[in-house]
Formats: sequence, C-alpha cells, structure tokens
Amino acid sequence: MKSVESYKHKAAKEVLAGWLSELFMLAVEQPFYLHGKCSFIPDVTAFDYNGDYYAIYEVVHKHGLDAKKLSRIQQWSYLNQIPINVYEIEAEWILLQVVPPETLRLLNFTTLS
Repeated sequence: MKSVESYKHKAAKEVLAGWLSELFMLAVEQPFYLHGKCSFIPDVTAFDYNGDYYAIYEVVHKHGLDAKKLSRIQQWSYLNQIPINVYEIEAEWILLQVVPPETLRLLNFTTLS
C-alpha cells in the first residue's frame, strides 16, 4: 500500500501529530492488519494512556476519506470489537493555524463494534 503524499498533506499531518501528542500516545502511519494482511494505514492513530485505541485521524488535502478506506476501518473495528472514533481534518485548516487551536474542526465518523 504505497502512496505518494503531497508536501501540504505531510506537513499538516506532522503539525496535527504535534498537537495531539500533548493529549495522547500516538502512532503515525501505523498499519492495521486484518487476517494477516494490511487493511489500511491511517495518518495518525491516538491511544489513551492505558494503550487502548482512542481515535484515527485522517488529514485530507485533495479529497476526503473514501468509502473503501472507511469500510475497511469499520470492518476492522467490528471484527476486533474495538470501537474507534474516526476523524477527518483538512490539511489547509491545520496549516492556517498560527497557534494550536483549542478545538479541532473535524468531520466525525462513528464505527460500530
């Protein structure tokens, strides 16, 4: 699952990870596996301080989270019985912030477990 990312996407992902690292343990581009195969790779995965999954953050630049990736996330969540928040956040919005914002402007997707 190799993809090419724009500089804007990469920079926004790094900024977002910096903001979130003050609140959560993080993994950037950590693959999620299903049946021994890589199912999807979120931009940023946040864990609570017990090490439990908290949320997946997808930074979007040219296009939003597609149905294929969202369905893979849902399938992983359902089969592992781990509910996880999935958030989409625009790269442009992240990079326009001068200081870390108090709240993030997100699109929220809910998974069912």
